[in-house]
Amino acid sequence: MSEQKRKPHYHCLPIIAMLYVTSLLIGNIAAFKIIQIGPVIFPAGLVIFPLSYIFDDILTEVYGYQYSRRIIWTGLFCIWLFCLVGKVTTILPAASFWTFQTAYALVIDSVPRLVLASSVGYLFSEFLNSYLLAKLKIACAGKHYWLRLLLSTGAGGAIDSFLFCLIAFGGALSSSNILRLVFWQWIIKVSYEILVIPLTYLLTGYLKRLEQEDYYDNKTNFNPFCWKIEDKD
Repeated sequence: MSEQKRKPHYHCLPIIAMLYVTSLLIGNIAAFKIIQIGPVIFPAGLVIFPLSYIFDDILTEVYGYQYSRRIIWTGLFCIWLFCLVGKVTTILPAASFWTFQTAYALVIDSVPRLVLASSVGYLFSEFLNSYLLAKLKIACAGKHYWLRLLLSTGAGGAIDSFLFCLIAFGGALSSSNILRLVFWQWIIKVSYEILVIPLTYLLTGYLKRLEQEDYYDNKTNFNPFCWKIEDKD
């Protein structure tokens, strides 16, 4: 009687997934504020949002595209759940002594448009980032991790920055300001990736040793709408 296959048990996968989703939620709220430092302008969400690319890189590199894909969809669900609950809380009547309803509603009511913009950019960019990293890992035989990180993040970050700024600020800002936002968002995301490459190397290496996993997506179905995680040989 043959032994039934068992899916691997990963110790740190839930932790990485929770950090990934948390960075998405904080990034969407913080994106309401626009920061300017000298000539550089960017949504405040960029303070933390690039971490989502780093966590996605680690998920794909260690556990494979299948797990990354499932967590990307989970992150999108959490963002829209947050948006829905936030809208409900603004509709519910405020206490008579609570004087912050206008300010609270101003921020929360801005979330749906930002979430729409973020969701479109997020889906295209995160899947592109994960797909490129998985394919480049095979092409490079697992080597040149730093180059694969930069190429995948550079492409994903460009798509995300353009779609997000176009949807979130189209009609509210001039075309020149939107292009400035796109440019600086992309520069910050890529710079963020470059700065944390040493940390990404350390964390990825640690997880590969701990989980005893270094997955190659040789036979993976890259359909972004597939939810199934196939048994790993």
